[in-house]
Amino acid sequence: MTEELLIQLMNQINDEHIVHGSCEVKFTFHDGRIEFYELTSHKRVNIGKGCTTVKDGINGARKSA
Repeated sequence: MTEELLIQLMNQINDEHIVHGSCEVKFTFHDGRIEFYELTSHKRVNIGKGCTTVKDGINGARKSA
């Protein structure tokens, strides 16, 4: 793995602007060398205590708690 590859990967992760969440990097090797990588990000949405209404429910439906 080269320094250039790590810099490229870090730049892509920074472009995701993850404030709360995680990301996964999956490397695929062929003959001992990296063939490609996959970057997956997951963003977490906190629902605070005391929340009495949900403006946008599943599939955008409006409903209240």
